[in-house]
Amino acid sequence: MKKLLFFAVLITGCSAKYTPTDESASIQKETKKMLNSKVDKMAGLTTDGRTYYFILNKNKSFAGIVNMDSSKRYDFCAGTYQNNADTLNLSYYKNYKSTYFTNKAIIDNLNK
Repeated sequence: MKKLLFFAVLITGCSAKYTPTDESASIQKETKKMLNSKVDKMAGLTTDGRTYYFILNKNKSFAGIVNMDSSKRYDFCAGTYQNNADTLNLSYYKNYKSTYFTNKAIIDNLNK
């Protein structure tokens, strides 16, 4: 429950300080039900003036969020994933993939 609450605060925090890009606003609205699952893992990184968040849910859905500091906008993408050893193969909802993410992600479970 704590992780799910953090995810809700994260999304709320993004919308309070930042506004979604036009393309990602509809994706965020349409995937709200799909993403309403317990959070399994999450990661964040700040680099080059952007903050990246990646959230994996127990129902094999994911959300990717990028805060773009200079424009006060954020890009949001979501979809489902398949886990193959330490590699996640990502399928984006309506094929909307943020330019900041790729089709694969590597999970380092040993170092969390």
